[in-house]
Amino acid sequence: MKKKVFAPMLIILLICVMATGCSENNPLVGKWDIDARTGTYFFGDSEHIEFKSDKTVMDSEYTDDKGIWSTSGDNQLTVETDDEIYEFTYQISGNTLSITDEDGDTVEFHKK
Repeated sequence: MKKKVFAPMLIILLICVMATGCSENNPLVGKWDIDARTGTYFFGDSEHIEFKSDKTVMDSEYTDDKGIWSTSGDNQLTVETDDEIYEFTYQISGNTLSITDEDGDTVEFHKK
């Protein structure tokens, strides 16, 4: 009887561990409001952006401005829209998100 119960419980435990390991707690996820800009425009003239856990990013004022985001090593942020692929570096310090384009221009957002 113990063998019949043990195997299904082990399978359920493994599924739970795998599902937990796959979940992402990325600090980018959330709503951000603009703090300062030195030249770059992230999503046009967006002053409010939202990075969602489903990997979509959008201007939270205009639903037309949206894309798919991903991150990779060295704080690289890639945003793919219907028209283009944008490459940025990003840095999060406390509640401040700094996004810098390839020209060195930065836009800063504050987490809501």
